[in-house]
Amino acid sequence: MAFLKKKKAILGVVVLILVLAITFIFIQLDLAAQLRIGVGWKAQILCSGVFVSGRDAAPVLEEDTARPFRFFPPRRAAYL
Repeated sequence: MAFLKKKKAILGVVVLILVLAITFIFIQLDLAAQLRIGVGWKAQILCSGVFVSGRDAAPVLEEDTARPFRFFPPRRAAYL
């Protein structure tokens, strides 16, 4: 019984260290600011393509704001 309590305590400490490490990395890299910058950039490209160039939104999103590294490509519905 004492072994299980010790094992749970060690697991709790490991989880706490992981949570603190992830929080520290998030704060240091300022990922929230980077996310806002990326969203703003995408909105600017989309608005420029639609309102200035007069293009449709779908091709602008697909061609101009395409991600260079697609680890998880977007899913497309297949209509038969």
